[in-house]
Amino acid sequence: MLLRVLCKQGFPPLVVNFFVSYLIGCTTRYAWNSFVSPPHQADVGVGQGGALSLVLSTLFIVPIMKLFEMTAAAEGITLLSYVDDGTIIFQSSSLEDNCAALCTVYREIF
Repeated sequence: MLLRVLCKQGFPPLVVNFFVSYLIGCTTRYAWNSFVSPPHQADVGVGQGGALSLVLSTLFIVPIMKLFEMTAAAEGITLLSYVDDGTIIFQSSSLEDNCAALCTVYREIF
């Protein structure tokens, strides 16, 4: 999805192709007390704490925030976001209304 976002935002093919190779061949290890697992493949995205993770997560999240601003905010739904963590807030007089509104917003963002 990140690659698609970069293309849509107009990044040159050279930059997009760099990230194609940047995201391949990544591994991770799990540690618990003195146990450390063997390496496991982790080609699923930019690792948290990586040099580019903040920049890339921002490039990825900003279009979602813009979409949210144009749709859900007009209906009284609030988005709180800090770096790559977000919370969607909506209040109404019933649980059913809350669930319906939140489901609609999640579908739109997805």
